[in-house]
This record gives sequence, structure tokens and C-alpha cells, in this order.
Amino acid sequence: MLALPASGPTRAKLWLALWPAILLPLIGALVYFVIFPGTVLGRTIYGVDKVLLFFWPFLATRWILGQRMSRERPAKGNRLSSLVAGTAFGALAVGLMWGLLNHSTFFGDRIAAGVPMIRQRIADMGVMEHYVAFGVFLSLVNSALEEFYWRWFVYGNLRHLKRPALAHLGAAVSFSLHHFVVLDQFFSSGFAILLSLCVGCGGLVWSLLYARYGTVWGSWLSHAIVDIGFLALAYPLIFAPV
Repeated sequence: MLALPASGPTRAKLWLALWPAILLPLIGALVYFVIFPGTVLGRTIYGVDKVLLFFWPFLATRWILGQRMSRERPAKGNRLSSLVAGTAFGALAVGLMWGLLNHSTFFGDRIAAGVPMIRQRIADMGVMEHYVAFGVFLSLVNSALEEFYWRWFVYGNLRHLKRPALAHLGAAVSFSLHHFVVLDQFFSSGFAILLSLCVGCGGLVWSLLYARYGTVWGSWLSHAIVDIGFLALAYPLIFAPV
């Protein structure tokens, strides 16, 4: 994984690199899920947005911040420690999701109410027949890209602008915004806010892991475990006989 140099660019350049990174996922979610849902135009804009998301950290680091990419070099033992801590948090989060889904009428009923719309959106995306393959991609590849994007780039730059607590909080809130837009399409706004807060808490823990150990390996593994657990729990609901 790559590491950001600790000093160099001005505050203005850091914000110029950060604001598009914070807003692009939100704009993409609004276009695809709210403004042009289920349309060719919406999918096209969403695809372009995803490409921009992948390349923006590289472009901004090189051409706005004037920095070169370098490999991260965590202290000896930190990579393993981050993987252990990430695994522990991921397992805890999945256990909490399982408990709430199976033993809480409040959560269970609300999740069940959103399943028909979720099933329809998955069908519109054309991945219903490839749910497992899509889940593997989402859990392993997309989670790695999100950790690179949100923890390495967004939090990694924000910590040079704000005190540690505000940097962690700002990165977590930014991470949760586009998730709220998506969740708000399937659930009531109040429940979507609650779920988005859970997403933000996950993002907060992952940036804390990154800050503590100097590597995103642990946060990536934790993120992957959470995604795998979520998709596994969702499978019987989505594919239950209608």
C-alpha cells in the first residue's frame, strides 16, 4: 500500500484535493439512485463517477499536492497487529448485525420491509444471477478501493488540516454520506440515518486502525469481513420465495 508524505502542500491545495474526493461519491449516489434510477444515463454517469473515484487520489496527489506515491512502511509487527485488530472488529460487527437481525423486532421488521425494493434494484443492476460473484468483488476488491480512498487519501490528508478527533470524525461522516443516499431509497429516512450512523462508526474505527498502525491492511480485512457478513445475512432474505 502507498503512504502519503507527512508535509508539503498548503492548506488550500489540501482542501482542493479533498473536496472533490468527499463530494464525488455523494454526487454519484444521487445521480444513480435518486435522479436517474435504473436508466442508461444514470448507469453511465455512475460508471464515469466510479472511474473518477479510482483515479482521483492518484491525480490529486501528483498534480494538486505535488507529491509522489511511496510505499507505506509500518513499524515492525504493525501489519500483523492491524490484521488481528481488524479481524476482531469485523467479527464483532458481523455478530452484532446477526443479533440485531435475528433477535430484534425493531431492526428485523424494518430490514424485511426494504427487501422487495432492494431485490428490485439488484435485478435492475443485472447482478441477481451473479450475486455471489458480485459479493466477492464487493467484499474483496471494492472494500480495498474504499480503504485506499477513504482512509489513505481522505483521512490521510484531512489529518494534516484538522486535530486528530476532527479528522477522524470528518472522514467518517464523509464516508457515511453516500451510504445514506442509497439506504434512504430502501428504508424510512429515520432508519436510513440510523444505519448510516453505523456505517460512519465503522469508518471511524477503520481510520483509527489506520492511524494506530500506519497501514490499511487491517482496516481492509475488517471492511471485507463486514461486507461478507452483511451479504451472507442478506442472501436468504433476498432470495426467499416471494
